[in-house]
Amino acid sequence: MRIAFVLPGPATVPVGGTRVVYRLASGLADLGHDVAILHPVAWLGSPTAHRSSLARLASWAKHALRRDFVPSSWLPADRRLDLRVIPAVSHRWVGGNDIVIANGWRTMAPVAALPARCGRRLVYVQHMETWDATGDELDAAWQLPLHHVATSDWLVEESRVRGRAADKVPVGVDHDLFFVEVPPEQRSAPVVALLGHDLDWKGTAVALAAVELARREVPDLAVEVFASRPPRWRTPAGVRLSVNPDAASLRALYNSAQVFLAPSFSEGWDLPACEAMACGAALVASAIPVRSEYAIDGVQALLVEPGAPAAFAAALVRLLRDRALRLRVARAGRERVATLTWPSSARLFDAVLRRLAATGGRGAGADTDV
Repeated sequence: MRIAFVLPGPATVPVGGTRVVYRLASGLADLGHDVAILHPVAWLGSPTAHRSSLARLASWAKHALRRDFVPSSWLPADRRLDLRVIPAVSHRWVGGNDIVIANGWRTMAPVAALPARCGRRLVYVQHMETWDATGDELDAAWQLPLHHVATSDWLVEESRVRGRAADKVPVGVDHDLFFVEVPPEQRSAPVVALLGHDLDWKGTAVALAAVELARREVPDLAVEVFASRPPRWRTPAGVRLSVNPDAASLRALYNSAQVFLAPSFSEGWDLPACEAMACGAALVASAIPVRSEYAIDGVQALLVEPGAPAAFAAALVRLLRDRALRLRVARAGRERVATLTWPSSARLFDAVLRRLAATGGRGAGADTDV
């Protein structure tokens, strides 16, 4: 089949959702599909997206020539993929496909409005995106006539309560990039790692507060923070910050850590948590719905109340002091995420697409109109 993924904008900044689309697209290409990823020249909904057609065409020509809309600096290129920048999400620029897949709530309305000749229309739901939309906007988007494919059980349920049944295709882990280089047994220094992010719901402030509490009991605790861009917050004393590290540097960071903190208040998945687990770090994470996809409390991770620095600090100190527990959690976590692979996710997605093709566009939900 010819499959087109539609992103909400250029892929110049490291974003987990974009990585997911690129990896899933490569997996579908492995199965013989002809896959395109379409990048609107300006982020949908932004002021620049509402410029005149002539201005958008000029911008499109510039970026198409420079090829600066693709994640060349932070994601390995797959030459089999048809990567294109488009002035608008319209039939002229999307073209004829068997399947068109929206990604992100901002892409849902323009994809739903495409004529049938552009292909059957789906949305790959990776999060609720409440930080970027009002509840009314999200409800309106999720009511559009698009078949839902969601990354996790909790997002399948969010679709269901809005009257849209959904198929589930979980996220994979880049095992070719993230793996154990330093066995957990050989990590003698107390090191904790975490993602730093400006969005409050990512919980960076909670994690940094937890680290300061933990240092009262483990004074020599080293802290490794990585971020996709220079943060707006000031880096605390004694914290080493890595901005936009390449895959090898990030893998080394994960491999230095005895423990990884994942403090988000909400996640559609959590790529860094799974990557750290694949690299042998023991996970301390917020007890949010998505964790059930890859962690049971006390087995693959220690799960604590979201937004509670003291609880995070207590779990962190527990793992740092109890070597046997840390190694047991790290081993179980690594074994669990080893089952999360992009080939497996691609096969599941392929099965959904083939069923939709065979049933005239009806998937898990009989109410789905594509």
